[in-house]
Amino acid sequence: SLKQQALDRLGKTKFALIGADRFFRSELAEEIGTAVGAPATGVLQLPAMVSNSEGTARVNQAQVLGVDEDFWQMAGGTATLQLGMDEIAINEPLARRLEVQARDELVVRMRNPSVISRDMPLTTESDLSLAARLRVKKIVSRSEMGLFSLQANHIAPYNIFVTRQWLAEKIKLPGRSNLLLLGDNPTAELTLENVNHAIKEHWQL
Repeated sequence: SLKQQALDRLGKTKFALIGADRFFRSELAEEIGTAVGAPATGVLQLPAMVSNSEGTARVNQAQVLGVDEDFWQMAGGTATLQLGMDEIAINEPLARRLEVQARDELVVRMRNPSVISRDMPLTTESDLSLAARLRVKKIVSRSEMGLFSLQANHIAPYNIFVTRQWLAEKIKLPGRSNLLLLGDNPTAELTLENVNHAIKEHWQL
């Protein structure tokens, strides 16, 4: 059903703070989660292009998600996925599109967040993107947040999961996130007003 599709994409997520091209402290997620008594996690989210190692198949509209163990808890289970610095997990739609499986290598090219405007005449392509060759450790199913997306449409997202630490170092923004997810807590009164108050209390310049 449409409801189940939405739940597969959101997991336990109830609120989200979307920074897009603005980054905040990753610790903000933990601080807000503690303040409102709910699970929370910071994520680094970047658009990407991905291809198989031979270059014979490519997806232009993928998203790279830099996550940690708290993200996998949002799926509602207790299992976590441990990724190495050169490892990725991908979701089932991307695996089918590229015809790859675990232990295959993929070439991932990500947008490089930068203070340099993309409209600057001296900006080069190397300034705008970063590429890495990474090995697939696991194909993540829909029950494991493999279809995670905040977009309200019927098109399955193409997700690539990496460690947040690796991605932050790669784009030279250590300790930063641009997406904050806050889960539900049935035993606490979790409202938008409470969440906004916690953000105002813990947000820093």
